[in-house]
Amino acid sequence: MTNLNRKMPLAAAWQGVFRLAAVTRAAKERTGDKCIGTEVAGHNGTEPTVRVVRVIPQGGRKSPLIKHLTAPLTFAQAEQFLQSYEFSEVTA
Repeated sequence: MTNLNRKMPLAAAWQGVFRLAAVTRAAKERTGDKCIGTEVAGHNGTEPTVRVVRVIPQGGRKSPLIKHLTAPLTFAQAEQFLQSYEFSEVTA
């Protein structure tokens, strides 16, 4: 397990994770983008951070492409981004 509670209390860190998961699900439903998600992006000295990403499936045996939609954000910043997220880019 990563050190989620270096400064941020563990309960608050897990609450942030669960809230972010709910907001991510809502963004998927709202936009129809099934490939949006988050990935751990390290610790900023106060709390864990995440990047909002889009996973672009590739044909055949190629690994999917990870498109970083944001720089590392706090849970609250990522939540705000996802609440306003609308994906309009066309991919081949």
